[in-house]
Amino acid sequence: MSSHPFRDLTQFEVELLSRLLDVAEENEPGRYAVQELRAQAATCRVRTITEYGDNYGSFELELPFSPPFDHLEPIVDTIADDEDGVPIEAILFLANGRLYELEIVRADGLPLKKMPAATQFADYEHYAARHGLGQTKG
Repeated sequence: MSSHPFRDLTQFEVELLSRLLDVAEENEPGRYAVQELRAQAATCRVRTITEYGDNYGSFELELPFSPPFDHLEPIVDTIADDEDGVPIEAILFLANGRLYELEIVRADGLPLKKMPAATQFADYEHYAARHGLGQTKG
């Protein structure tokens, strides 16, 4: 991926990882070893993925022992709004059961205006309910 060195997580990155793990646990209790993933998050380092050519802040995670992997799995996909109302997705991936990448994508591909607070990221069901999407008038 990136040639940049790994670094400690920023406070926002810690909060966003925590929020995504909260959503993963709420949506599928018991499916993922969330406590183990939280322990991994506490010891990992990150580096921004610059190859994507955006300013969204996607990052690769490095753990003290990161063996080669053969399978990437998205475990949680959340969404929040940029300050202009355009959706931003934050998707957390595992590789062989270990934290691997947090990808951040703005729906229209334009530069990010302002990253929402980590607490604003929600699964699609809660995001849709918050925005009145998918509801029919009775």
